[in-house]
Amino acid sequence: MTGKATALALSTASFTASLMLRVFWGPLVPFLVDAGIGEEVVGAVGSLYFAGYVAAQVVGGIAADRYSPRVPMGLGLALAGLLNALFPLIDTAWWPTLSASVGFFSGFVYGPSVKLLRMAYGGEVGLAMGIFGTAWAIPFGLAALLVPPLAEAGLDVPFYAVGAFTSAIGLADLALLRHGGGNAGLGMADLKRLLTERNILLVSLAGFFVLYANWAIVYWLYYHLDVNGTNAALAMAIFTAAGLAVMPLAGLAASRRDPIRLLRLDMVAYAAAGMLIAFLPVEPYSYPLAACLGLARFASTPLISTALTRLFDGRVLATATAIANTAWQLSGLASPYMTAVLMLEVGPSTALAVSLAMPLAALAPLTAIRDRQNF
Repeated sequence: MTGKATALALSTASFTASLMLRVFWGPLVPFLVDAGIGEEVVGAVGSLYFAGYVAAQVVGGIAADRYSPRVPMGLGLALAGLLNALFPLIDTAWWPTLSASVGFFSGFVYGPSVKLLRMAYGGEVGLAMGIFGTAWAIPFGLAALLVPPLAEAGLDVPFYAVGAFTSAIGLADLALLRHGGGNAGLGMADLKRLLTERNILLVSLAGFFVLYANWAIVYWLYYHLDVNGTNAALAMAIFTAAGLAVMPLAGLAASRRDPIRLLRLDMVAYAAAGMLIAFLPVEPYSYPLAACLGLARFASTPLISTALTRLFDGRVLATATAIANTAWQLSGLASPYMTAVLMLEVGPSTALAVSLAMPLAALAPLTAIRDRQNF
C-alpha cells in the first residue's frame, strides 16, 4: 500500500493539476478577448470541458475500486496535459471539442484520489481531506499570479505550461503510486444500488449547487473584478490564501463534528459573500470580500469530502464519489455558459449574483440527509 505521505502528496498534486486545467482560463480571458476571441467561445470551452469530465467520472471510479487508483490518475493526467498543449495549434472553432477531450482524461482524478486517501488513512481521514482540499485553492492563486505574465510572453505559453505541469504529475502518479486496493468483487449490483441510494442522491444534488457557484468564480470573477478596476490578481490571491488557511481547519472540524451540519452553515456564508462581491467588485470592498468568499467557498470542500467517507464504505468509495461528482460537475456544463448569457441580458453584477447565490439551494438536500450509516 502507498504510504500516507506519498498518498497525500500525490492526491493533492493530481487534483491541483486537474483543476488547473480549468482554472487557468479565468485569468486568460482578458487576453483572449483582446485577441478577438469572444466570451461565447470561452463559455463553450468551459461547458464542453465538463461534458467530457462528467463522462469520465464513473469509469474512473469503477477502475479505481476494481483495480487501483494509480492507473486512472496517472494515465488520465498524462494524456490531459498533452491534449491541453494542442489548443494553440488548432483553430478556435475546434477549441470546445478539444476541451471535451481534455475534460474526459482529467476526469479520472477526484474519485480515485478520495479512495487513495481512505486507503492510506482509514477512518482518521478528516485532516488529510482538509490538506487535500487545498488543491481546490492552489490553482486559483497559481493561475492569477502566473497566467498573466505567461500570456504576455505569448498567448500560447500558458497552454504549454499547464499541459507540461499536468503531464508531469500524471507520470509521477504512474511511477510512485503502488498498485493495490482493488476490489474485484465490485459488480453491477453494487453500482445499481449506489445509483439509487438516497444519501448519494441528496449529496449529489447539494454538490451541484455548490459547484455551480464555483464555476462562475473560475470563469468570470477575475474578469468581473478586472473590468471594474480591482487588481484582480491580488484579489484572487487573497481568495486563494483564505482558502488555503481554512481548509485544514475545516477538515479538522469535520473529523470532530457532523460535516453535513457544518456544510449547511457554510452554504449561507458562501452565498452571502458571493452576492456581495458580485455587486461590490470595486476597491476597497473587493479585497475583504474576496477573503470572505475564499473562506466560505473552500471550507465546503473538506466538509463534503469527509461526509462521503462517512456515508460510504471504502469498498465502493471511489465509485460512490464518482457518481456524486458526476452530478456536481454537471453544474460546469451550465454555469460558465449560462452566466455569460445572463451577463448579456441583465449585466455582469446581477448575473454573477444569481450564480453565486446557488449554494442556498443546497440547503434543502443537505437538510434531508438523515442516515449516517455507511453503504
